[in-house]
Amino acid sequence: MVGKVAPHEGKELEYVSLGIKPLASLEFSKDPKQYTKALKLLNVLSVYKQTDDLITITRKENASLHGVFKVLTSHKAHLLVRSEQEKHRLLGRLFGYSEEDIDAFIKSDLKCACGQCKFGE
Repeated sequence: MVGKVAPHEGKELEYVSLGIKPLASLEFSKDPKQYTKALKLLNVLSVYKQTDDLITITRKENASLHGVFKVLTSHKAHLLVRSEQEKHRLLGRLFGYSEEDIDAFIKSDLKCACGQCKFGE
């Protein structure tokens, strides 16, 4: 099976709601529609405001994943994660991507604009 880069794009909220995706991050500046919709689902989903522009969403039973995301995207993540590739792989798994999709992302050498993938800074 050939993986795809960003196969969940635009479907994050739906996939989290259906339990297909364990965690998603939404940025208001990139997708205000999904971001706003997620904030209206507080009674159904667990929503955590990471920054003024970024929220993470998950099903209530997975609420601890907000903390995992916070650690992996912190400026000290490089103390826990050995390499940029390992960080990509861990975030990919956290977001529910297949190993093939994670491999495709890593092989693409795409420089992610989200700011969540930065390593060692």
